Amino acid sequence: MKNLFTYNLPCIKLIKWRRSQKCGSHFQRIIHMNFRGNSGLYSFFPADSFHALLWALLLFMFISSCSGLNSKSKQLWKNGDFDPPSFVSVKQRDINTIVISLTESTDMAKGYIHLYEIDFTDSALDLDSQQTLPVEVNVEGPSILLNTKQDLKKGHPYVIEAHLFDLHGNSTTLVLEFYGINDSIPLTRINEVVTEGSKTKGDKIELVFLSGGNLAGMSIQEGVHGEASMRIVFPEIKVEEGDFLVTHLRPNPELTNIQYEYMSKDESSHAQAIPEAWDYFVAENKSIPNSHGLLVLKQNPYGDILDAFVYTTRDDSPQNPERGFPNTQFFEEITALATAQQWISSNTDRALLPSDAVNPKDSTTTRSIARNSLSDDTNTKNDWHITPTSGATFGFTNTNDAYTP
Repeated sequence: MKNLFTYNLPCIKLIKWRRSQKCGSHFQRIIHMNFRGNSGLYSFFPADSFHALLWALLLFMFISSCSGLNSKSKQLWKNGDFDPPSFVSVKQRDINTIVISLTESTDMAKGYIHLYEIDFTDSALDLDSQQTLPVEVNVEGPSILLNTKQDLKKGHPYVIEAHLFDLHGNSTTLVLEFYGINDSIPLTRINEVVTEGSKTKGDKIELVFLSGGNLAGMSIQEGVHGEASMRIVFPEIKVEEGDFLVTHLRPNPELTNIQYEYMSKDESSHAQAIPEAWDYFVAENKSIPNSHGLLVLKQNPYGDILDAFVYTTRDDSPQNPERGFPNTQFFEEITALATAQQWISSNTDRALLPSDAVNPKDSTTTRSIARNSLSDDTNTKNDWHITPTSGATFGFTNTNDAYTP
């Protein structure tokens, strides 16, 4: 039996899970057909007693000769324990302890567990090029405790690679990606957006910080779910209350001095840098959709949602399954935002419709979509307006002036 799938948990991504039984795929098929079949073992046997006895003898000899089967394991054939340990959850208990929960105890004399510290710039997740961290492994019932020799960094990506055996020889292989606990996340809001960026002035997303803290591991992405089409994961940047951070998407490749600002707001000498704000340039050719999208701010790529911004030019169509939203995926994601109370209808008597999102039709490169000067947040379109021509205020308090067509 082979199982390979992706499974998301808060702060965790299960990248890969493979399960295998002790005695090989051909014997697995016999077990699953006979011991676990609806009709039972004897329905597989010939009708006459001689051949039935011969089949039983051959099966007994095959079981007895299975590699590595001791007297304790032979008893398992009677009990039918052919299931590998299954993954349940993984949590970071503190800055030095990770707990992996499975459905049964494991034999750590077999298999292995590796913990990798991941380079932020390695998008391909090549484990062979990553640093392995020393860990102490302890088993407590169906749980495995990993005690690290050094503190896990706040908001930093790590990967656990493990090949685990239960007490009966069945095994599971899994790869888990997670981010170190960041207990200093500031109160943050998406504050101003440009979706109509040009070649010389790309799309922008501004964040405002209503308290001080550390951005390590925080992410902003296009879409709700783990596999986002556009995602930015911030490194360790310590901000203060009232600070702004401007993310520059698709910066003009002809402009040089794209320098990240980690220590101060004036580190970058890029021509589009804003001295009064933190500037984060995304060198890759990333952008956000012009006419409809969902910008989601999260604790980390697999963590809780902190804020959201939804926009579309589509008309309501309540009789259709997607209610007029662009596609099924968009509808499912805005439904997830509504469930999390991160974007709600201005009319509480009905479900979300496109008219409940911000309409970006009149926005341009210089007419941004912004909150009011107080950065109020009711999780509705009423928080937002389109600024007048040349009225974008990135890096500064938003204007309350609105564009009039």
